[in-house]
Amino acid sequence: MSNKTYQKELQKLSRTIKELRELFRLSQTRLAKLAGVSRGVIADIEQEKRFPSSLTLLKLCTVFEITPAELCATAFSDWQTGAPNNERSLLHKALHNSMDRVVTDAALSKFRKK
Repeated sequence: MSNKTYQKELQKLSRTIKELRELFRLSQTRLAKLAGVSRGVIADIEQEKRFPSSLTLLKLCTVFEITPAELCATAFSDWQTGAPNNERSLLHKALHNSMDRVVTDAALSKFRKK
């Protein structure tokens, strides 16, 4: 992914997360607490300084009561419709595998604590 593309995608995702936060009438501090991350993480995401990790995305989706697919569909709707089917299929597979790893890691972590 080129730097220009990276910045464009980060901008879309950042804007979407900020809009959802405002829609839910949450401060950055409150959203961070609900998602179990620091306020700095939320600020960095909204200020387009970093992409959220897969785990952070899952936590934010839980707070906003949406699925990661719904978040991505909202943030990247114009990109997804313009992508050829084979690219969309690869993206879907990559997102699915990434989320599976996060869920599996979380489950294993919980299991190990018991």
